[in-house]
Amino acid sequence: MQKDLYKEGYTQNRELSWLRFNERCLNEARDKSVPLLERMKFVAIFSSNLDEFFSVRAGSLTDQKQMKPDRIDNKSGLTAEGQLKKIYAAANRLCDRREDTFKDLKKALKKEGIEDLGYEECTKTEKQWLKKFFAAKVEPLLGAQIVDSRHPLPPLLTGVIYTAGVMKYQGAQAVALVPVPGSLQKIIRLPGKKGTCRFVHTEDLILANMETVFKGAVFTDRIKFVITRNADVHVDDDAYDEYGDYRDKMAAMLKKRKKMDLVRIEVSRKPEGTLRKFLVTRLRLRDNIMYVSSMPLDRKYMFGISDLLEAPQKYLYEPYEPKLS
Repeated sequence: MQKDLYKEGYTQNRELSWLRFNERCLNEARDKSVPLLERMKFVAIFSSNLDEFFSVRAGSLTDQKQMKPDRIDNKSGLTAEGQLKKIYAAANRLCDRREDTFKDLKKALKKEGIEDLGYEECTKTEKQWLKKFFAAKVEPLLGAQIVDSRHPLPPLLTGVIYTAGVMKYQGAQAVALVPVPGSLQKIIRLPGKKGTCRFVHTEDLILANMETVFKGAVFTDRIKFVITRNADVHVDDDAYDEYGDYRDKMAAMLKKRKKMDLVRIEVSRKPEGTLRKFLVTRLRLRDNIMYVSSMPLDRKYMFGISDLLEAPQKYLYEPYEPKLS
């Protein structure tokens, strides 16, 4: 039977096949014959691909799981729920490989005098310099939100990194949120001697300075996270008459995307206590969609490391100039 072709082993599930394709991007990051900063870029490409995959393909399967739970994929014989289970398991394995790859690349960069630092790894003098930098260049651009019984959770957006903490102020407790603005530079080079490059991440600087943002408060716990929402919204052409203007129709669709279900959340460490309760109740967090990452959550910075270096070309591919035939 045509629908049972998968039983012969000739076909495969396209989502799992795509994850194997993306693994090839990660393999480029692990290939020591590739220049060092290009390998970092492949980690970022792998991560960006995975973000889009979850928002669209896993999002589509999430919809199918709710609307047609018994529908069988004729290529692999799996229901939508069966496919999602395999996707999350495969993505977990790939993300673990990404973590290992990133650690190896950090060590390799350090040997070259390029240090990708956490805030806590900075010296006392560097932290003092960073506090001044934070006050002058970062804090004025931040927006902050308190979430408690009187302050509702604002809509959280896909791809935006949030720093969150358990805040105590004047005997009361609340969860504080600070989104990391996309307009800020992603990495900050620390002052130092020529020939070396030490830098920290803006997201880590914000996380470390939550007390400065919420003056007078004490933070007992803090974390970074970024969410991915289902973005697979179908535009129904028959609904055009409802809006009359195609622009209104698209605006309504984009507004709807901001409130769709989560398909993944990445956290800087496994949440506990109040922060876990906050994520579970407010975001309907499920363990199978949570990925713990010790890496910076914004990986686009990997394309900008070369801008901090005096002589970056040794870590990049040779420039290619196309020639007319």
